[in-house]
Amino acid sequence: MTLNKKAIDNLKKEIDDLLDKCEEDFEEMACNPDYTFGLLMSASATLGAVSRDLGGGENET
Repeated sequence: MTLNKKAIDNLKKEIDDLLDKCEEDFEEMACNPDYTFGLLMSASATLGAVSRDLGGGENET
């Protein structure tokens, strides 16, 4: 499967929405002792960089 820019942007948005939920709900974040929150932050940053490299930039954080 090849991810295009739109698919990457959509995936990044979904991850960012989940991160926002975790930031708003401490219990949600605290129940992730396996570093899921940190992995999601890293994935979001990586997807953002890939998206910009593909010729975007409009969704920069």
